[in-house]
Amino acid sequence: MRPLLLFSFFIFLALSVHAQAVPEPQGYVLDTAGMLTLEQEQELETRLQALEANTTVEVVVYVFPSLEGGDMFLYTQDVFEIWGIGQKGKDNGLLITISSQDRLWRIHTGYGLEGTIPDSLTYQIGDRKLVPYLKEGDYYGGISAVLEDVEGLVLNDPSVQAAYEERGMFEEPFELFGLGFAMGIVALVLFVLTLIKSQLAASKGNKLAASI
Repeated sequence: MRPLLLFSFFIFLALSVHAQAVPEPQGYVLDTAGMLTLEQEQELETRLQALEANTTVEVVVYVFPSLEGGDMFLYTQDVFEIWGIGQKGKDNGLLITISSQDRLWRIHTGYGLEGTIPDSLTYQIGDRKLVPYLKEGDYYGGISAVLEDVEGLVLNDPSVQAAYEERGMFEEPFELFGLGFAMGIVALVLFVLTLIKSQLAASKGNKLAASI
């Protein structure tokens, strides 16, 4: 087991060295890729500020140009943790990351939201609501569409919940993502696969960091 842990540690370092740096947080919306207008950013800021005031759930949007050779799954986790998204003691944050040049996206939630928005559901929300808009270059439209469903789920809107329940999208994340999210040993394997497939991620995508 020790050689495996050491091997995985070095793989993690290799991925981290080439990863995009994590910038300082700036409110609820940070767009360093220039995909949103100032008016759109301000509207999203107001919307997300109101959501946190009404529900305590903190949602943050981060759009950036490139991963610079890094891994979307790991980078999103780093941003989520470094920025401290979600209220202390509740871990009820949600982060939407989009890499415009790599054409990758991910929706990451804290443990406090897993009962309301499990990992299996974040992929379905992004695939159904975000991707169609991103393919047309409409980042604001895609983000807004995702927020509509996130707000509905957080506020227990019966119509939004029913839409996903009818499609069987509230399964445990293991069914769609495998055991990697709960078992450390499989997480180590993911590091290996990420390193091998890093050059293919942008074109093929996966359910850890989905493609546009």
